[in-house]
Amino acid sequence: MQKPKPPKLVGLVVLTTITIVFWVFYGIYSTLKKVSPVNIPEEILNPLNPGIDLALLNTIASKEFYQKGETLPLTNSVNQNLLQNRSQKSEIKLNEQ
Repeated sequence: MQKPKPPKLVGLVVLTTITIVFWVFYGIYSTLKKVSPVNIPEEILNPLNPGIDLALLNTIASKEFYQKGETLPLTNSVNQNLLQNRSQKSEIKLNEQ
């Protein structure tokens, strides 16, 4: 026994429904993935001044510079201070007990 074929209208309705569903999902996807325009402040867009600021150069030249070996490295002094603070805290804890 042969099965009766569905009417052509049913096939057309199914394909139309599938097309509409994909169209809606594509619209949502494209809306979410759309790159929004970036607002850049005018001060950034202004061209740079290629001139040399002599006042700034004079300020830099008047700064005080140290030669290598004139100061202690920062990491050593910071580490020594941390060790001293820890040892003092441990001595306080031992004295309290």
